[in-house]
Amino acid sequence: MSYPPGLNPDELVNADQKRSLSTHGRTRDHAQLAAETRRFLHRQRQPHIVHDYYGR
Repeated sequence: MSYPPGLNPDELVNADQKRSLSTHGRTRDHAQLAAETRRFLHRQRQPHIVHDYYGR
């Protein structure tokens, strides 16, 4: 059985996070990367966003 990463919600979150980070500019250090990651994941707690990851 092959692995379809496009159907895996974790992979969709990772791809969205990469796009989000690239639009906000480069992070300068690990602390800034961690802060941006926390900010991104906090925004993902909205039910309609989570539903979209499973409904694609």
